[in-house]
Amino acid sequence: MAVTNATNLTKSLRDNQIESLYYFYGHDTAALESFTRKLVSRLCPSDAQTMNMHKFDGKSLDIAELSDACEALPLFAERVL
Repeated sequence: MAVTNATNLTKSLRDNQIESLYYFYGHDTAALESFTRKLVSRLCPSDAQTMNMHKFDGKSLDIAELSDACEALPLFAERVL
């Protein structure tokens, strides 16, 4: 799914049809944060988030650090976020 809207994204999350990559943008930060929380809770158990979830600040993004995170294998979870 290349481009979607909030209704379709909600349906796909409900139906557990998770894509490989999501890129959120827009001015509705509440909706962005809500969808991000929903994806994180579906994709990465809370006890595995310490090792499988990476957060980056776009203003000071280090490409080497991003590359390392993309190449990391998940530990105690199916995916790396």
